[in-house]
Amino acid sequence: MAPAITAAEHAERRRRVAEECARRGLDGLLAWSRGGGTVDSCGDVFYLANFCTPVPRHQNQSPLWVGRGYGAVYVPADGESVLVVDLPDFRADIEDLRMIKSEAELTAMRRAAEVGDALMEATLEVALRPGTTEAQAVAAGHAAAIERGAAIWDSAVASGPYSHYYACKSLPSWSQRPLEAGDMFHIDTYGAVDGYLYDLTRSCVCGGHATDEQREVLGGAIGCVEAMAAIVKPGLAASALFRAGQEYLADHGLLGEGGEEGQVTVALAESMPAHGHGIGVTNERPWLRADEHMPLRENMTIALETMAGRADIGAAGFEQDVIVTADGCEILNRCPAIWW
Repeated sequence: MAPAITAAEHAERRRRVAEECARRGLDGLLAWSRGGGTVDSCGDVFYLANFCTPVPRHQNQSPLWVGRGYGAVYVPADGESVLVVDLPDFRADIEDLRMIKSEAELTAMRRAAEVGDALMEATLEVALRPGTTEAQAVAAGHAAAIERGAAIWDSAVASGPYSHYYACKSLPSWSQRPLEAGDMFHIDTYGAVDGYLYDLTRSCVCGGHATDEQREVLGGAIGCVEAMAAIVKPGLAASALFRAGQEYLADHGLLGEGGEEGQVTVALAESMPAHGHGIGVTNERPWLRADEHMPLRENMTIALETMAGRADIGAAGFEQDVIVTADGCEILNRCPAIWW
């Protein structure tokens, strides 16, 4: 349970949902969740009822159990809400409520960012050492985060000749590849602290010494995110942030043209495609896409992210979590940007 989020705040969230149900002439809202440790599966029920089962989904074993690993909360338009534990769309309306954070939620987001920073610093300190593996670097970061109360979601890693990719491997999203001096290494790591997300990306050069060409790529990823952060304000369309990111990459020759098919150098702009997204109890709107014209609002929390690359050099990533303020944004992450 997030210590800053009170039972009264959860009750207020359910009251607002009930009010919206009544306005629409609906009997109520039924939200489902699934356990097993991934924050994307339990967001709505956690938001409304502060519940997430730790049990992963099991095959039905009647009469021992049916629907094991699922939970639900029913919020009627009139009456008491009901939490149903371990049984398997109105999501858009819950997401609309979730996008604007309360002061208690903003405190939780700041705490999550602190833990994410500690994870990242521990990871990169190991990744800087030639001869260590991607897995060893990730293990160091995950250990630091777990000690501070994190629930790990994932860490997507690529390095060296595979740095063009968002992650060169899946299940897990890192490899046993030993890092060599001069390898570019990037990691996008995400998880939750007391139910609220951290999500950040950093890059480094193993050995700590980057070439001039690598510096242009590494610095370009940082510059792209900084260009987006500089224009964040309430009322700005999410699509305007996407355009700002794309234009920065194009102007600096960092779109990665010329690579082999499948080498998604700017993976976040081509495969999602987005330059970020809202975050809270899970990933949420607005997605920073060309076709997402939702205006930013004060107290939204956004992850601004990019990959920048050149086919003959490699790719780097950078990401910052921010709170939309009345006149700009508050950057949550304090982890250093430069690791070379």
